[in-house]
Order: sequence, then structure tokens, then C-alpha cells
Amino acid sequence: MEVFCTLPPRSASRTALTIGKFDGVHLGHRSIIERLIAAAIERGLPSCALTFDPHPAQFFLKDQAPSRLTTLAQKVRLLEECGLDRLYVCPFNETMARMSPESFVQSVLIRQLGARWILVGNDFRFGAGRTADVEGLRTLGKPSGLEVATAGLLHIDGCSVSSTAIRAAIANGDWATACRLLGRNALRSPERSRCEANCTVSTRHAIEHQGLAFAHTPGLLVLQEP
Repeated sequence: MEVFCTLPPRSASRTALTIGKFDGVHLGHRSIIERLIAAAIERGLPSCALTFDPHPAQFFLKDQAPSRLTTLAQKVRLLEECGLDRLYVCPFNETMARMSPESFVQSVLIRQLGARWILVGNDFRFGAGRTADVEGLRTLGKPSGLEVATAGLLHIDGCSVSSTAIRAAIANGDWATACRLLGRNALRSPERSRCEANCTVSTRHAIEHQGLAFAHTPGLLVLQEP
């Protein structure tokens, strides 16, 4: 998997793309990525994912943002295991926060990422103030030939698979449910002295992946892989 820590000025090819936080890379995320890869193969396109660092919630809410289930390093590794061709890690900053829906679609998705087919959640919102939704994405992307597909939440044993549900399970000490929704075993982070989901971590993390260096300071850390 190729990993890009900045977006290219212009994409060299058309792509099949999904956008998300991918916090925890849980079974719901994996289901979306499996569908993305199938669509990419069918259309002869590379399978790509766009995520943000820091996450928009961290940018706007600072210390009040929800705890993170995985560090950036863990997220990159887990997404690579899913079989993606490319991962774009886009810095979320003031410019991105103020970007209009039109600019996000035409400049970021179409020009910089070359999106031809895109898969997003039913509740996907974008643009300054989160003013645009899936129908807005379809409308803005149609002149460029962008195909938009949506995905609903995955349910397991009557429980919606989401990062929020996993955080709630951890906060309640229900590690069995957390692991079931993640689809893998998980441990308490060694930096944590307690398992509550509001434990702050101030350590810096510097990683190298595919020859690219990432320097990241996660606000909160919940889980690590065994």
C-alpha cells in the first residue's frame, strides 16, 4: 500500500475512493473497504482511502474530542492489511475547515484524488460547517462523472458496529464486546494505568511506513494491538 501524507496537486489516474476516520479499523470499516476493493477491481481502478489527521473532531473540540481507538501508526498498518492500494492522510487545518463543498469535491476529490467512484456512509457530511450531504456530493460530482455509492452501518448480534459503540463498551469494561466489534483481540495501551476511555496521553509518536515519516501527537489513546 502506498501512503501519502500530503495530497498530490493532481492525480495521475482515476480512482475508487472511500472517506472516513477509520478509528479502530473495526469490522464496519473492513466491510466498506472490501466493497471498495471489489468495485475498484470491477472498474480497473486503484482502491484508495482518504482519512484526516488530526481528525476534524480533534481540530474543533481539542481536549473535548472523543478518545481515539488507534494511533495513526496502528491505523496505517491495519488499513494496509485490508488490501488497499493507496492511503491518503490529509492534514486537517483551518484551510480544510473553511473549504466549501464545491471546492472539496472539485479540487480535492476530482482533481487531487482523481475520484471516479466513491463510497461513503449514509450520514456523510462535508464542507465548511458540514453543510453538504450525500445528495450534495452526487449533485456536485455529476458533471465530472463521479459515481457515488453509500453504505449503512454493519450490525452484529443486534449491535451497530461503530467506533462510538466500541468506546462505550471499553468505558463499561466490556472488552468482549469491544473485541467482537473490532473483529480482533485488543489490549489496554501500556501508557494507560486505567481502562476508562478518557485517559489522556501526551507522548509523541514518530513512525515510518513505506519510507514516509509521520510525526503525530494523539490526544487520546485507547487500544493497541497485542
